[in-house]
Amino acid sequence: MKFRRQKIDDVQINLTPLIDVVFLLLIFFMVSTTFNQSTELTIDLPTATSNAPSSDVSQNVETRYHG
Repeated sequence: MKFRRQKIDDVQINLTPLIDVVFLLLIFFMVSTTFNQSTELTIDLPTATSNAPSSDVSQNVETRYHG
C-alpha cells in the first residue's frame, strides 16, 4: 500500500516585527542615555609684543603646462 506524502511548507520567519522591536529598543536607549557635558578649560593665551602691521610682500606664482 502506497501512502501519499503531504507536502510540508517551508517555515519562514517574518522579520518585520523583529526589526520594529530593535528600532524601538535603539530609540529607547538613545533617549534614556545621559550625556556628559564637557567643561571648559581656561587657557592663558600669549599677547603680541608689537602692534606694527606686517609688511606687504607680494608673491607671484607662475605655472606652466609641463610643470
